[in-house]
Amino acid sequence: MAQSLQAAPSAGGYHENVVVEHKMFVWGGAAGTFGSQYHSRLDLFSVNIVTGEWRGHKALPPEMPTSCCYASAAVIGSCIYTHGGEISMLPFTASDELHQLDIKEMRWTKVEARGAIPTG
Repeated sequence: MAQSLQAAPSAGGYHENVVVEHKMFVWGGAAGTFGSQYHSRLDLFSVNIVTGEWRGHKALPPEMPTSCCYASAAVIGSCIYTHGGEISMLPFTASDELHQLDIKEMRWTKVEARGAIPTG
């Protein structure tokens, strides 16, 4: 089981967030100011939307995604799926990674997609 940390996220933006039952999960994004070099992060937090309590999580490997911002996310059952994102602004570097986070185990798994990656 993953280690839980008692903390709220630091200020930042461009993160991903989804709601699963009574918790909103927030991760990724960037710290820094617009127009300057920022650093992406992979911090993972949840907030209980009933009590307002934040909790920091240390999600377990084996296959954690590369830290990034502007990724897309969706929920199916007790799993969060995340895709893509911006790894670096200078020079611009995009990700085509697809990962699953099992929120019961707090464990990341890389998903091997099949077929051609959409372009454009």
